[in-house]
Amino acid sequence: MTADRPTFTTATGGQFVLIEPGTFAMGCDSHGASPCESPIREVEISEPYFIAMRPVTQAEWVLTMKNNPSKFTVGLESGLRPVESISWFECIEYIAHLNENGVSEYLGIDGRFRLPSEA
Repeated sequence: MTADRPTFTTATGGQFVLIEPGTFAMGCDSHGASPCESPIREVEISEPYFIAMRPVTQAEWVLTMKNNPSKFTVGLESGLRPVESISWFECIEYIAHLNENGVSEYLGIDGRFRLPSEA
């Protein structure tokens, strides 16, 4: 999947892949689809951007935020599990820490981390 696209890994282990401009159909009109998925609409990505290849892990969260709010923390592999039990506000605080601590060097001159839109 990413062999032909640029990727980078942050110091905390976050892996990101480039999404290039283009259009795609978003939504679903099939019988079992949720009403909020229709109608199918064309979405245009006008600027390239990098997006995380997986959810933020508990280990990444702890390295950045110095705490672990997750409930599922038992076991050797717990650091590789996604962080959970966090609010939207805590996500915004996490992103602010990433942007303040120079991690955005991977994103170009004006690059900043942010939450993705639905598209």
